[in-house]
Amino acid sequence: MNPAFYRRFATCINQLNEILGRCADSPAPGLVLYREGARAVLFRLEGLTKLYFKITGNKRLEKWQRAFKKLEDRLGAIDYLDSMSSEFSQYPESHDLARIHFHVRFSEESAALGEFLQKKGWLDGHWKQELEDDLEALERLSSEEDLQAVAKEMSRELVQLEEDYSSGEYDFWKLEAGLHEFRRKIRWISIYAAAMEGAFQLKMVPVKDDAIQGYLQGDIIEAPFNRFPSPELDYRPIWVQSTWFFALSWLIDYLGQLKDCCQRYHACVELFEKYAEDPIGHNGFIDVYGSRLPYVIDDIPVFAEAAVDKFFYRDSIGKRLVRDLRRG
Repeated sequence: MNPAFYRRFATCINQLNEILGRCADSPAPGLVLYREGARAVLFRLEGLTKLYFKITGNKRLEKWQRAFKKLEDRLGAIDYLDSMSSEFSQYPESHDLARIHFHVRFSEESAALGEFLQKKGWLDGHWKQELEDDLEALERLSSEEDLQAVAKEMSRELVQLEEDYSSGEYDFWKLEAGLHEFRRKIRWISIYAAAMEGAFQLKMVPVKDDAIQGYLQGDIIEAPFNRFPSPELDYRPIWVQSTWFFALSWLIDYLGQLKDCCQRYHACVELFEKYAEDPIGHNGFIDVYGSRLPYVIDDIPVFAEAAVDKFFYRDSIGKRLVRDLRRG
């Protein structure tokens, strides 16, 4: 592999190693891993190993992808419990239940993660050398061959996602297997781009289509994950027009808002139906809480489907991204 390839991995490896070093020095390593922002680093490492496993077929990368996913999944579960604990602790009707159900589980899952880190050897530093040895053993590609393979795989995943969506693979009336899973799949394109350490670049272009303007919101354009390091001089980066990539970021963000809204409402229902002594007496609060949410729960699948239909069919953003990637 070329030097640019190693730099992509090295940045994430070193970041995770530093965080795990602080975990090893703490009596609560699982909590430290969560608080230190390891999840974002794990997303990138999972993305890189996933991407290059598909490119190379190397089973060692598949092994690492699964390992990083296990850690990220556990952090995701902890993040959910933390968020729900904070959300429902602010209401008198749900404060006590939230502390018992969400906060106690948050503490339990954090402690279990610390035990997992110790048991699986994440805290002794050996994982870093093992991963670096596995990367060194990969077949070497030139910078040009490497980026051609990356662009090809990213475009293949986009094409497959649009085909699966069109065939009815994703049912947005199902939160986890539908809306959430679709968002996970399309978000990988953004994660790959961020993990490329400057090998992926946006070509800033004027907007000539008024229908596209709605995607180009200020918070999306200025978001840190849409800013990439300058490319190194030893390779020609993959260029994608900014308009299409900002539209992708908008869709990921919008679907995330819808997904979070659903999760909060379902958590409220679960909190009272499973743990309240008088669940029927709290139906009024569930209704009130639902009315406070930014979207009507029953409308969320319709909003999600309309947004994805617009993205793929009316505005052809998926095809435009694929076109740019193949040009690259």
